Order: sequence, then C-alpha cells, then structure tokens
Amino acid sequence: MQFVVSKQNLQKELGFVQGVVEKKNTIPVLSNILIESVGENTIRITGTDLDVTIRCDMDADEISTPGSICVQARKLFEIARLLPDAPVSFRKEDNDWVTVKCDRSTFKMVGVGRDAFPEVPTFKSAPTKISAGVLKALIDRTIFAITQEESRYT
Repeated sequence: MQFVVSKQNLQKELGFVQGVVEKKNTIPVLSNILIESVGENTIRITGTDLDVTIRCDMDADEISTPGSICVQARKLFEIARLLPDAPVSFRKEDNDWVTVKCDRSTFKMVGVGRDAFPEVPTFKSAPTKISAGVLKALIDRTIFAITQEESRYT
C-alpha cells in the first residue's frame, strides 16, 4: 500500500476518529484505525470501540499501490499534528511497518494486518439525513433527561 494525502485532510479525518477509538486498551487492536484505499482516489479511515464505529473518506492526491493497514490511532494523530503543511506519503512495508514521510520528516510505525481489525457491519438501507437544525431541536427537547451524575448511566 502506498499513497499521498494532504496534511490538512489527514489531520481533520484523524481528529474525527479520535473520539471513537478505544483508549483503555482492553482489546489492543481497538486502539488502532484501519486505513484502506477505496476506489481510485479515496482513502477510508475506520475506527471503532465495538459500540460506535466511524468511517471517514478523504481524497488522496495519489494512490500508487492499493491496500490496507492498521496503525495506532493516537500515535498517528500526534505525528500528523506535528507535520509541516506539505503532502504526506504513506508506504506499507513487507513486514507491516508503515513509513510516513512529509517534507524532510520520516516516521516508522508498527502496523497490524487488516485481518486483526474487527469487521464493521454494513447497512442495507441508505443512510438517513437530518438537518443540523432538526437535530439540535431534538437534542434540546431531550437534554433535560441526561443525568449530571457520572455514576448513573441508566
């Protein structure tokens, strides 16, 4: 797998995924994200904690070799934040290591094969779209029922 994306797109999409990936490490692979090529110029990033899953698609500047790899979400996000504003290239090595290059910076990360990442269910129907205004109104009508006490989730 080898591709190039913009730093801004990468950082934005990784920021979305950070809220979902497992932080407590009860199942180590859940602290990883799945990065895979989809189509000719699209990279998909998937993160899950087995209760909530997020998939983000971003445009790639170039996909030289299609494929997929899992990497640690937090570490990649921290690397992306520190990179200069330049195209970022990813290359999966034969041993599942990932080389991340941007300008004069080079990072090597341990990767995990795609088979280790949990299967994400797919939906048969089209997604439902709700405008932001309607969603806000629905939340405003039900927010009073949310407890302020952290120990009571029921």
